[in-house]
Amino acid sequence: MIELDCKLTRDGHVVALHDQTLGRLWGIPRPVGALDWEEVRSVRVNSYRVPALAEVLSLVPVPVMVDLPGPDVAEAALEVAR
Repeated sequence: MIELDCKLTRDGHVVALHDQTLGRLWGIPRPVGALDWEEVRSVRVNSYRVPALAEVLSLVPVPVMVDLPGPDVAEAALEVAR
């Protein structure tokens, strides 16, 4: 099993990301919630980027435990999982 943390982009897309901001891994000290999905998905270091929850769920063949920081993310993540 793997455990994922989820965040919501400004326009409501659920992404798999542990950190509150893109600062540590991508050098952008802004929270995911302050950016639209198109902005978040265009941020890359080498070939690494923030994945959408739907991408992770479609690619990971093991059980996934999703850590949700609040009800707004919970509702959106449930819709993605369905």
